[in-house]
This record gives sequence, C-alpha cells and structure tokens, in this order.
Amino acid sequence: MTRTLVLVLLLVVDPAFAVDPDATATAAPSVHSDPSPEDTADVRRMAWTAYLRAERAQRLSSLRRYAARGRFPEKLDQPGFHHQFLDSRGTPCAVAFLIGHDGHWPLVRETAQADNDVVIAELRSGPLVDWVLTSGLTMEEVAVIQVPGFPPPAEPAGIAGPKGGVGGPPGPLVQRELTEEERARRAEQVRIRRHLAAMVQLLEADTEASIAKALDRLGDRVVDALPPSPVARAD
Repeated sequence: MTRTLVLVLLLVVDPAFAVDPDATATAAPSVHSDPSPEDTADVRRMAWTAYLRAERAQRLSSLRRYAARGRFPEKLDQPGFHHQFLDSRGTPCAVAFLIGHDGHWPLVRETAQADNDVVIAELRSGPLVDWVLTSGLTMEEVAVIQVPGFPPPAEPAGIAGPKGGVGGPPGPLVQRELTEEERARRAEQVRIRRHLAAMVQLLEADTEASIAKALDRLGDRVVDALPPSPVARAD
C-alpha cells in the first residue's frame, strides 16, 4: 500500500515520470502501414516459386502417365527418325501430351496443323514458349523430353492364316515370326519409355536449380504480378 502511494505522489509531483502519449504513438508501428516495395517483391517471388514448383510436379505426374501408357507417335509416311507433334492417328509426342494435359489441346492441334515437325526448343516466342515459361520446366528440359519418333512399322505381327483348304473350315491360327523392322519398332518403344523414365528421375533431382532458372527467365513478371491461380487436374 505504501509503495502505491509513493508512486502516485511521484507521478503528481514530478512530470518526468509520466508517459508521453505522443512518444507512445510514435514508437508503436501502425498496423495499417503499407508494405515496402521490397516486401511486395519478396511475397510475389515466393508465390511464383510455389506456383512453379506445383506446376513442375504436375508435369512430372503427366510424364509418368505418358510413359506408362506406352503409345508414342509414329511417322507412317516416311522412314527415319523425325520430330512429330501428332502422328496421323492423333498420338501426341511427350511434350504435346504435357501441353494438352495442361488443358491446351486446341493449341496442340493448331500447332500440329501449322508445323507438325516443330521443335519447341528452337522457338523464341509464341504460345508454346509462353507455356514453357510457366510450366515449371526449362527450355533445355523440354528439348530433351521431345525426342524424335521412330520409323514406321511394317505389317502387324501375329497375322494368321488358315490351315484348311479352300472352302473348308478355318484351321488353327499360325503365328509368324516378327520381322526385323517389327523387332526394331518394339525395341524403340522400350527405348523411349526408358528415356522418359530416366527424364522423370533427372527432373526430380534438378527441381530447385530449374525453378531458380525459370524464375530468372520470367524476369519482371515475378515482381510485377502474382501468378495465376493453380488449377487442379486429375491424372
């Protein structure tokens, strides 16, 4: 009780012990103060980093799906190895599949009609380059993913012929041996699947370095605006 009375007396007698309300207001930071440009840039860069990492994870998931499916474009009208966005049956190459599975099948079809032998890594501008910039992948990675297709197949294996005579009941099916061209085609399918599986592992290992490179290539977009809202896509 005595200490309380002494403190009250000191406050009344000596103003030096009083609290200056103006000083208090100055010292306390305003909760409504605007963030500095540096803080805003940092926030946007963090948002772009998270966005690109999520997009990259989606690309890896799609690439696994494409490799497991095992259907790759074939050049049916000429021999040799060629880049091919869509083959005559509509089968996409790996990069075309990634773009289409990202919701851009119209762009895939337009590209195939305009330049079906397009090599995306050789482009410098346009919607395909814009897609790469925000895909979570780098142009160098896209170049390795987009491998040339394999030569056209010969007649399908397993053609059967009846053993019975003309007009008689069909005999048992005869399985013929695969031709050299057919064996090469199957080996090429295996090679592409292994290549894509290896690419997935490489992409996973290089994620942080690739995200940093993608951020640098986005340039001012990273600090000028937030990334688009992520879109959930089913595998």
